[in-house]
Amino acid sequence: MVELRRKRDHYRRDDVVRAYDERRFGGPGGRWVDSVEQETIRSLLGRHGGLRLDLPCGSGRLFAGLDAEGGATIGGDSSLPMLRRALSRRNLVPVAALDAFQLPFADATFDAVVTLRFVFHLEDPQPFFVEVGRVLKPGGRFVFDALRYTPRALFPRLQAPLGGEAYAHGVCRISGLLGRTGFDVVDRRDVFLLPSQAYRPLPRPILAIARRLEPRLPAGARSKAFFAARLR
Repeated sequence: MVELRRKRDHYRRDDVVRAYDERRFGGPGGRWVDSVEQETIRSLLGRHGGLRLDLPCGSGRLFAGLDAEGGATIGGDSSLPMLRRALSRRNLVPVAALDAFQLPFADATFDAVVTLRFVFHLEDPQPFFVEVGRVLKPGGRFVFDALRYTPRALFPRLQAPLGGEAYAHGVCRISGLLGRTGFDVVDRRDVFLLPSQAYRPLPRPILAIARRLEPRLPAGARSKAFFAARLR
């Protein structure tokens, strides 16, 4: 938990929040990564209307796409600067400061929970999965991503922009954790031939080659897996 507190402090820094979107999603490569992640989330969520929780919502980049799917969304994050950034997008999504492991919601509140770029911060995602299951209605959908591999584990200097270590969790491990916490995996998508951050500086010609290659290579070679799980 010490490392998790350190990461929370990192994402509460104004300079980190100001640079967050541009550092990850600037340029042609970053914009493409953003579009793939958002499209994958919406595809796995489907027309799962009702009440959704975007957790943690970060800068609110999913809000517009989620709202377009119908239903209603609440955004939650432990970082007040991130929540202020989310509100600056001039959307109508309500936001709340909260702890992802002790959510201030009653059991079976939400029809869906969406989590993007969070599970790789967790050495053990199981407590988080348990809390998500608590606030989901039976049959509710949990959509999230996890890293299949990351070079950050080999090069500690690459961890600094994340505020701490990034953890890769294999598909089998994630599927097992979901099963033990009351979920069934109903769909999965594997994306990004390269770690997502590697696309950010790519020149357009190289990016175009990578985009053409990706669909032709085995899914197991890709760096990130998106899961859609249903609460029993």
